[in-house]
Amino acid sequence: MNSNEIVASLVQISRKHYALGNVSMYSLLVDSGYLDFPRDVSEEAILQELQVHPEYIRDWRIYSEDKRTTGWYLMEPAAGRFGVGFIPSRRGEGIDPLMYPDEARACAAFIKLEIEYLKDAVKQSESGSNHLSDR
Repeated sequence: MNSNEIVASLVQISRKHYALGNVSMYSLLVDSGYLDFPRDVSEEAILQELQVHPEYIRDWRIYSEDKRTTGWYLMEPAAGRFGVGFIPSRRGEGIDPLMYPDEARACAAFIKLEIEYLKDAVKQSESGSNHLSDR
């Protein structure tokens, strides 16, 4: 799989998650090929794919709104800016929201941050310190 195919697959993960029903986000992340080449996928490449296929932005917004866990989320637009926030697993670990001039850029950032968070959470789970692989 080349990096363009991985990016295209990543952008579709949230839609596949809902369409397939009982498949975890992590399984879809594995299937995308991302875990083999995470450095080959940039936020900019994700943005370019979203600009070609803006219909996937809505899917990621729905995924973000449906999450009931820690991690990254898309914020409601405010004053013409779009944000990405973080819900920490422990108090005091929060960060200031990251702000973007448009929804596509915010979504690209959210996708990259969320898949990295998911990847790291599953690694922690496998080492026995967390149980997030069912997302």
